[in-house]
Amino acid sequence: MAMLRSAAVLTRDNVAFLMEGVPIMYRELLFPVKKNADLVSQDGRVAVITGGSRGIGLEAVKTMLKLNMHLIVGSSNPDKASKTLQPLATEAGGQCKLEVWPLDLTKQESVRAFCQRFIDSGLPLHVLLCNAGIMFYPKHELTEDGFEMQMAVNHLGHFTMQHMLYPRLRESGTPERKARIVNVSSTAHNCCSGMNFDDIMLSKVYSPKGAYFQSKGAQILCTKYLANKAKDSEDNVTCCSLHPGVIYTDLYDYTTLYKMASPVLKKLWKSPQDGAETLLYACLSPESEGVTGAHFENAAVYRSARYTEDKQQQEKMWQLSRQLCKVDAFKEGEL
Repeated sequence: MAMLRSAAVLTRDNVAFLMEGVPIMYRELLFPVKKNADLVSQDGRVAVITGGSRGIGLEAVKTMLKLNMHLIVGSSNPDKASKTLQPLATEAGGQCKLEVWPLDLTKQESVRAFCQRFIDSGLPLHVLLCNAGIMFYPKHELTEDGFEMQMAVNHLGHFTMQHMLYPRLRESGTPERKARIVNVSSTAHNCCSGMNFDDIMLSKVYSPKGAYFQSKGAQILCTKYLANKAKDSEDNVTCCSLHPGVIYTDLYDYTTLYKMASPVLKKLWKSPQDGAETLLYACLSPESEGVTGAHFENAAVYRSARYTEDKQQQEKMWQLSRQLCKVDAFKEGEL
């Protein structure tokens, strides 16, 4: 019986992914990538970035360095990331600065240590780009904190970062130029109709795709909740999510299709450079200044799934995330 139920869930999630994925790829083939032509110098501004040493994150980092930002990149392999990123900083020249700090999003202890290091640095924080992620992790595996792997990396690690760094973001934003929290989600959140609050870690029946859908839905629910609370508190902080596009990166390493059809997909899917455009739009564009609670796609506001607009689901996911991450109150505020 358990095997039949598992097979049914896997089939459901595969069908949902195909039904969402085919129209998305068709739409992306029809519409050209919207380029950011209005990005200005970021002298004196600081960004914290996860997943900044490969894929779309790496491409965003390249542009941010050229705009003279001070970047702090969190990486689970800081030595390897430094070898990739430091030459880019040297090449960019100007007033840019780059640091790579250890960060393991699967471990809440590591996340807290990273954030405390930033707090102790005394630096301002103008952009928090939560970009790192994993997709379709093949087996049900819990982290040392008891979190399902995709939920841990894609959502809960970043949730704790936002909790600890929010006061610094609030201090750094101004009415004219607000600090920004940007969560890189995915259109795959549309593949589920809501969160499985009865089994949020999917311990009863695990589906690699289902776990991914849930983690991305959780991101958007909490993004919208935080955006509304920050707005109500009149904090100079915006919070948005985005779908970067169907991008040819190693995010798909766990998928058989990616390995088998790699040469074809490379021609059909967007490049990492294309995918970075929406990240840069959300993080830096004057056009998106002051926009909060929105979901972006192709460097423009786009709709997210209906359930992500449900205030009850937003509240429930927020409170559950606080409980799981042991956040009594959202730092110094009542968020």
